[in-house]
Amino acid sequence: MDLNLLVDLGALLQYRNISRAAQHVGRSQPAMSRALSTLRGMFNDDLLVRGSRGSNADG
Repeated sequence: MDLNLLVDLGALLQYRNISRAAQHVGRSQPAMSRALSTLRGMFNDDLLVRGSRGSNADG
């Protein structure tokens, strides 16, 4: 597992917005989207679900 994915996941959970999370960790928005897609596949879970107020942890 790429440990950078854990940093990405932490930022995604904190900011609940792919663009803001990407900016926080110094990645592009497409790179963060790919990281989220990878994480979803690894955990076989949506992890974050888009809503009107940003993304929410799926739980």
